[in-house]
Amino acid sequence: MLKCPVCGKVLVGEPGRFVCENRHSFDRAANGYVNLLLPNRGAGNHGDSKEMLRARRSFLEKGYYANLSEALCRLVLEESRRPLRVLDCCCGEGYYTNALRRALEEVGAEFTLAAFDISKNAARMAAS
Repeated sequence: MLKCPVCGKVLVGEPGRFVCENRHSFDRAANGYVNLLLPNRGAGNHGDSKEMLRARRSFLEKGYYANLSEALCRLVLEESRRPLRVLDCCCGEGYYTNALRRALEEVGAEFTLAAFDISKNAARMAAS
């Protein structure tokens, strides 16, 4: 369940957006992410830059953390409750989120997987 960052009411998913009963609305971007950060006047971007995220993805794609990713997937797949509901907090560029999604799809598991990051660039990259 997501809560509105303006008033704290429950956000309900509608086509293309999330909205609360007070009609605060947060659009879903074309590639699937939703930005729930309120404007931070004069503070610029939040979180990691595009360059930092690309560098992290390049590093992770070399397999240095593959054992950790595989262990995470194994632990989640062993979870007995079905359907699974997984939340990846601070998902970064989506390395672990997407590995987990692939593993769950591979075994035909019923699941809901959500991820968030303070960086709009990271959320965008993870969603793609």
